[in-house]
Amino acid sequence: MEHNRPAVSVIIPVYMVEDYLRECLDSAVKQTLSNIEIICVDDGSPDSSAQIVEEYASKHSTVRLIRKENGGQSSARNMGLDVARGEYVYFLDSDDYLDLNTLEELYTRAEADKLDILCFNCVPFFESDKIKNDNQNFIDYYDRKGDYSGIHSGPVMFSKMRPNREFFASVCLQLIRRELIESACLRFFEGIIHEDNLFSFQCMMLAQRVSYVRKSYYHRRVRGESTMTASQSMKNVQGYIVAYAEMIAFMRNRQLEPEVAEHVSEYLFNSIFGNARRIFYSLDIPSEQAVLDKGDFCAAHFLDMIKRSGETEFERSYIKSENASLRSRLKTVEDEYRTSVAYRVGNVLTFVPRMAVLAVRGVKRHGLSYGLRAMKLRAKQKLGGSAPLVSIIMPVYNVEEFLEQGLDTLLQQTLKRIEIICVDDGSTDRSLEILNEYAARDSRVKVFTQQNQYAGAARNLGLSHAKGEYVVFLDSDDFFAKGLAEQAYTAAKLADADIVLYGAKHYNNKTGEYKDAKWLLNTAIAPKKQPFSYKDCPEHIFRITSPCPWTKMFRREFVEKSGLQFQHTQNSNDLFFTLSALAM
Repeated sequence: MEHNRPAVSVIIPVYMVEDYLRECLDSAVKQTLSNIEIICVDDGSPDSSAQIVEEYASKHSTVRLIRKENGGQSSARNMGLDVARGEYVYFLDSDDYLDLNTLEELYTRAEADKLDILCFNCVPFFESDKIKNDNQNFIDYYDRKGDYSGIHSGPVMFSKMRPNREFFASVCLQLIRRELIESACLRFFEGIIHEDNLFSFQCMMLAQRVSYVRKSYYHRRVRGESTMTASQSMKNVQGYIVAYAEMIAFMRNRQLEPEVAEHVSEYLFNSIFGNARRIFYSLDIPSEQAVLDKGDFCAAHFLDMIKRSGETEFERSYIKSENASLRSRLKTVEDEYRTSVAYRVGNVLTFVPRMAVLAVRGVKRHGLSYGLRAMKLRAKQKLGGSAPLVSIIMPVYNVEEFLEQGLDTLLQQTLKRIEIICVDDGSTDRSLEILNEYAARDSRVKVFTQQNQYAGAARNLGLSHAKGEYVVFLDSDDFFAKGLAEQAYTAAKLADADIVLYGAKHYNNKTGEYKDAKWLLNTAIAPKKQPFSYKDCPEHIFRITSPCPWTKMFRREFVEKSGLQFQHTQNSNDLFFTLSALAM
């Protein structure tokens, strides 16, 4: 482990828990593992919660308080992740507590076995006898009974736990390697409840080494107003629907063994979607209508659910209702559904109808009204043929030391319909040989050569061969996060944008540490509306982003019609291209 790096980052979202917080913090600061950091993110608490954390921070150097405006538990956890430095991360809810030896025992086991995730159990405790009597099913709910010994990949461990209904989504019951989260750019989905379902599922599907210890380290408080005992509401329905749609999008084109894929399919439809259906039918009619009025997003998903499960109550209640506009809206979705195909190709999990697949990453900005356009975008990414959606252009010159890392991250992109155009600029080392090796292994890699004319000319040559709808640029000594192409392309299509801006981090090859590079993307001064142009912020359009081409995705048609080219100079050959594009 790197020098001075915490073994574990404990992330505690804090909101209005003054009555319980001290018990939680005591269990954290008294851990027998001393090499930890405790990151408490106060989510705009109106009570004395933040003051209590400050008190602990003044006495314990491991405790850190971060304040933010109220944005929900997901946003608080995400802020904690953004500053976490530990080798592993652990999420602790602020009204619960841990056994004092928890982190030492978990970290020792995880480090010894080089685990990505270590799962464990929980024992609930109840605020009153009445609450206990009302929640008898929670008494031993989190005590797994199955045999999950050994080390397995995440999907295999999932397939072992799921048949026994012992895959628990709570992130409080997992110690997770931070690199697993950061390498996939994972964060909690903001603006919904049941965010744990999505985050835990994504982590498990990505993990290579997962193990389980049958011990109940975690003590979960069951109180009347907590999430798991609250009355079922519209937010529950919406949360499950978003989680369902995001899980489907996440699993698209991921290779799984047939048995594992079957368990994943069953979990998504019967558990996640099934919960949405069960809660939806428990609501009164006005509440049901309110869910549907959120937009085609909900309507399409519920119609898909009913068609797949063979039920007709939804149609009787709504399609045949007196609400003509709603009936018309659902009929449109139904017609689209009937032209869809539910299918599975080989052992690739692609089992859902095209109309059920949604790009919902904009919920926190746009609400739930993404509608049919977003669904069709997901369908295009999956079913629309073999032509590349994104061309990744990489100028290459004497970078044999770093080249393979960059190429590996491109081949691992979650968006598979890409082409990787590598232009060797007269390298004198093994760079061209490495490129040809990768091209022989993967047909998406295309290699072109030129005499040494610098990166600008190499990018222009790459552009002349590009066939993707959008293009991105990567310097050959850098690398992309695995989800970059998919996330940027989705954002571009949903906003119908010519350019998508994104940030980057500095990476230290010696220490393996990442550092923020906030100058590459200044969201604080960007217009709130999406998309925007220089006319919306003429005084600082060039301050929002840097001139670097590798923090932007461009629509290829826009580049070609604008006649944009990189300059044939050794240095600063990207200034004219990027600044001109931003000003158009």
